[in-house]
Amino acid sequence: MTSEHKPNPTQAERILKVLEEAKGEWTNGRFFIQTMMISQAHARIWELQKKGYKIEASDFKDEYGFRSYRLINQTVEEKVKFWNEGIANRDEKEIVEKLNNGTKLNYVVLENQIKLEI
Repeated sequence: MTSEHKPNPTQAERILKVLEEAKGEWTNGRFFIQTMMISQAHARIWELQKKGYKIEASDFKDEYGFRSYRLINQTVEEKVKFWNEGIANRDEKEIVEKLNNGTKLNYVVLENQIKLEI
């Protein structure tokens, strides 16, 4: 009997999950530091931005000097960076169109890339 070990999510992945769940609403940076215990939250956000995520920092700060952050919704075209071999022979435009029209496809998000499972 073998068990599959899943690695713990990275700090950047944990921050991304919170921002995605906030659905465009602001999340205070203090939450990442004090609640999630991510001391270098700004550096992790910067890493996510370098990977292509559109994360906006607020112009305002709270009473403790913390900025808030939000994930800007991106189009499917902006998110899709590669396709797996199972769909290499399909028309990419057709797949993007289906995703934009709300067609449910199974997919996995890896490092800001969508890998479809067909």
